[in-house]
Amino acid sequence: MERLWLSLLASSLLSGWVFAAQGGELGLLVNGHAMHLDDRRGSENEANYGLGLQYDQPWRDQWLWFAFSSGFQSSQNAPAYNFGSGMRRRFHVSGPARLHMDFGAAAMVIAHDGYHKGGPVPALLPVASLGWSHFALNAAYVPPINDQVVPLVFLQFMYSLTPGGVPTLRTAQNGAGTP
Repeated sequence: MERLWLSLLASSLLSGWVFAAQGGELGLLVNGHAMHLDDRRGSENEANYGLGLQYDQPWRDQWLWFAFSSGFQSSQNAPAYNFGSGMRRRFHVSGPARLHMDFGAAAMVIAHDGYHKGGPVPALLPVASLGWSHFALNAAYVPPINDQVVPLVFLQFMYSLTPGGVPTLRTAQNGAGTP
């Protein structure tokens, strides 16, 4: 099972470079922290370190389609893997830093030995991102769906590997770039 997830991560890396040539943005994900919002299970690991990739593609108006895959240390200190895709709405904040906030949802599959016997588990999660230039802080909320899942906010850092950083979004009416 672990080889399958490593293969998916490797293929995501390759496809990310191909897609980046299409005008999107390829980013390196550094997974880092899970803030557990309920202490009913005890001491979960909150240092969820790991690496992955994220690809952002402007879609229409202020919407971005994105795809991601990563590996990290789960809250139960077991290797975990995820991949998925979603949509985010971008809101620009004026200024020279090109500050932006994104809100949306991601459909994903996650697997780790500490949950569901290591098998894949589908999820649809709300996501948010705060970014500027080549950097972004991503967050996903995991709700309490059953007795085994402690609600949490998962944080990761993204660094753009694409020259020029954040992709320019285009308007549907005239195709002009948005700052």
